[in-house]
Amino acid sequence: MEDCESIVPISPYKFLEPGRNEITHSMSIKCPTTKVDELNLILNKTSCYGLFSSLPQNEEGYHKYDILCSVKELRNYKQFLEDNQCEFEVKNQTASKETLEGCGSGRICRLKTPISLSEAVDKVKKHINLPHLRLALAVGKTEESKIRSIALVAGSGASALRDAYADLYLTGEMLHHDILAANHQLTSVILINHSDSERGFLKEVAPRLESIFQNKVVVHVSKKDKDPLITV
Repeated sequence: MEDCESIVPISPYKFLEPGRNEITHSMSIKCPTTKVDELNLILNKTSCYGLFSSLPQNEEGYHKYDILCSVKELRNYKQFLEDNQCEFEVKNQTASKETLEGCGSGRICRLKTPISLSEAVDKVKKHINLPHLRLALAVGKTEESKIRSIALVAGSGASALRDAYADLYLTGEMLHHDILAANHQLTSVILINHSDSERGFLKEVAPRLESIFQNKVVVHVSKKDKDPLITV
């Protein structure tokens, strides 16, 4: 992070456009614990926006939610909430096309000082603690070519990276032709396996979850979990 001049999302997270389940209301919901599974099922099947999942129990026997939704979804939720003794508050919400600062898919990092591709490879190996990774050099580039910008997405990042302009793509996996397309657009690619690109975050999210649940839950990060693919 200290080596980066700037870090921004590749695809900034936006409120929905008017006319497409436009956000019109915000809701604060206090749901009895016995009804949480049913409420989660309803929310997951609909297009509520900005769902912050279930927060820790703020009162014994209840979970609190904060969501943004369209007037159509509001009607669906209200019926369930009224039928199941849930407390809720509804407020009008002005729809916005503005991006939510810092939110979105992937990240583009611009380095303060350019580094070589070989340096980038070494840094990635050290960070994820893997002895090997896969590198596809951009057309006309070598491992000593300098890079200034890096676009990264965990997992399978081709769809998010497709519109990102950067000297280097870093993701878990990409299809053969997506790699070739990137290389011919003068972008090199580092692949580190799908789950290896995600697994490092588990150590970050574990203490956050424990804090959310007020340390009433112990979160264990598996020491045996690993990517099914190995380099032999």
